[in-house]
Amino acid sequence: MAVIDAPELPPLLFNRNGKYTYVCSYENMWDSERHMSVRVKGKTMTVGKIVGGELTGTIEWAEKFLSQYQILEKLKTTSEEERTV
Repeated sequence: MAVIDAPELPPLLFNRNGKYTYVCSYENMWDSERHMSVRVKGKTMTVGKIVGGELTGTIEWAEKFLSQYQILEKLKTTSEEERTV
């Protein structure tokens, strides 16, 4: 079986909106007045969605995002529940 290294993706977040869960990329910057990292307005972009609308499941990538990260077409990508022990 061939081994494929996972591509270096931009930071991603999951945004649940009604019955859909969207996968979004974003960019942060340091706000020196508030002394914290904040998202840059206008730099958040929807790059896919989770099939079925739950917080876990198979991710269906947007065509524009796939054109930048073509290897994702060959990989099964899922969002799984984070567990703490």
